[in-house]
Amino acid sequence: MPFVFGGEISATEWLTIVPTFLLANIVEYGVHRWLMHRHIKHMAFMLKLHMVHHNYFDEAEYYLRTFQDYKMVVFPPVVLNMLTLLITLPLAYVAFLVAGKNVALLFIATVMLYYLLMQILHVFAHTAHNHWIHRVPGMDYLRIHHNIHHDHDEMTRCNYNFVIPLSDWLFGTSNIQPRSRLTGAK
Repeated sequence: MPFVFGGEISATEWLTIVPTFLLANIVEYGVHRWLMHRHIKHMAFMLKLHMVHHNYFDEAEYYLRTFQDYKMVVFPPVVLNMLTLLITLPLAYVAFLVAGKNVALLFIATVMLYYLLMQILHVFAHTAHNHWIHRVPGMDYLRIHHNIHHDHDEMTRCNYNFVIPLSDWLFGTSNIQPRSRLTGAK
């Protein structure tokens, strides 16, 4: 893709994907844990918006049933705009200054693909436990992981990652012990 990138992408430049993915995982965790589940002055709007989602999908009514339910799972476009303008582009500019055009573009692409994957996996996590998607290896684990997070007693204590719970494992906030009332959510 020399028309987009600054020539051929070297093996070293391709390695940009790994730390970018890990950084995105930590950012996802941090934003979800501290901005969406704590009252922080000037950021309270994030808590309020996120609690709408948690009150809509709680331990009793967790699964998607209607098309309207999807609006409560998929993040609004303003979230992607904020991510792009306030975080991704400034960091990509730093990557451009330090390592060049290819690294900056790979950084942007990885962040955007991570965000897309997060949205898709979040929808899958709210899909009924008997849906075919949960036969895909790892998907049922992510459904249970996120389902436990939606328990009102657990939401401020555990399971903040959607994509791969690396940061939950790293920071000791992963809880995969299903409770009988959670595995039978309606």
